[in-house]
Amino acid sequence: RTLSKLLRPGNSAHEMADAKKKEAKLPTRTTEYHSHHFDSTFWDDFKPRDGDIIVCTAYKSGTTWTQACIYHMLYPDKSKAPTQSVHELSPWIDLRVPPKNVKMPEIEEQKGRRFLKTHLPLNAIPYYKNVKYVYVARAGLDMFMSLFNHYKNANEIWYGLLNGPGLVGDKIPQCPEDIHEAYADWVSKGWPSLPKDIETQGYPFWSVLQSIKSYWDFKDLPNIAFIHYANMLKDLKGELKKLAKYLEIEISDKDLENAVAHCGFESMKKDGDKMAPLGGVIFKGGGKTFINKGTNGRWKGVLSEKEIEAWQKRLKELPDDCAKFMETGEYPAN
Repeated sequence: RTLSKLLRPGNSAHEMADAKKKEAKLPTRTTEYHSHHFDSTFWDDFKPRDGDIIVCTAYKSGTTWTQACIYHMLYPDKSKAPTQSVHELSPWIDLRVPPKNVKMPEIEEQKGRRFLKTHLPLNAIPYYKNVKYVYVARAGLDMFMSLFNHYKNANEIWYGLLNGPGLVGDKIPQCPEDIHEAYADWVSKGWPSLPKDIETQGYPFWSVLQSIKSYWDFKDLPNIAFIHYANMLKDLKGELKKLAKYLEIEISDKDLENAVAHCGFESMKKDGDKMAPLGGVIFKGGGKTFINKGTNGRWKGVLSEKEIEAWQKRLKELPDDCAKFMETGEYPAN
């Protein structure tokens, strides 16, 4: 269910009825993820509350951007907003650091409406009917370019945390200096400690193909919605208006305008240390490196025609409508 589809005038009641008919088929948790980043068993200690929001992405798709948007819509009156940063308020549940006995009690202690994030596919987390899922998508090559920037600017603190105590499987290797070497691995193979039948791309991280497909298979459920990075770039106010309606956040036009202003790229870049994990200390250059360009298409003139064709071939593993949405942000026709 895309935000556009959900909010189309005159159709919402029919679509909600159709979704209920399909609710017999619900997502099930069928696998565990363990790697330098992941410990999916953190979800075993999660206690959902009515209205919880889970921001779901593969990576480098506008995750932090979306979290910031939700924060500013939930708390338009900053005098009543929590004092924690967006990163602290909206932790990555399945990141294996800090350890479970530290992270999960902190999540449980949160007051007010919670908005959390996951980078796991839907088949690796529990599904709750009383929780709102927001999947944030982006074109694959744009994700790769942003991921490479993230990876090459990681510092020794980042490597130390991910490769430290509790690691399952191999250590994450140092980022190759050559972007073409990194791309060849990313497009062609998965990380060895992850489920080998579904993780065949994304090395040394995880598959963006498996990520989006796992949610897309259940797109008609009323509590799973999709937004797209390109559409947010094109019309942030329009996308936030739809998102607020889906999340049942009552917000005035003035407060919506303020949220848009706070979530523009320059504002996000300026507040990079507040937005980035651990205040940006795990990246060379801090949070301003983490909030990088905010643009698409940077792969043009960098990746060769053959490299682009390799991605186009991998895209064929997705359902046609899913691949089209991932690459363009265009919603399926009725």
